[in-house]
Amino acid sequence: VLSSPDVMKIDVEVAEAMVFRGMRGLLAASMLREVFIEIHSAYLSDFGSCAEEVWGTLVECGFVPVTVRKRGREYLCHFSR
Repeated sequence: VLSSPDVMKIDVEVAEAMVFRGMRGLLAASMLREVFIEIHSAYLSDFGSCAEEVWGTLVECGFVPVTVRKRGREYLCHFSR
């Protein structure tokens, strides 16, 4: 039996909101302690989303931003709980 991950890195090139929509339950209930994610804010609207939705989902699930670094049109983020 595999245990739940405690660290996750997500790099899905603009589909961040779709990934989080599908894993909201896992984010809220799992043993996950750290999330590293690239948020491609310039193109999220093409998928009916925005950076605030991605950020808000993590915060609603109990995560707080630790590090946020802007690189061009994307944000490199580390969230923890």
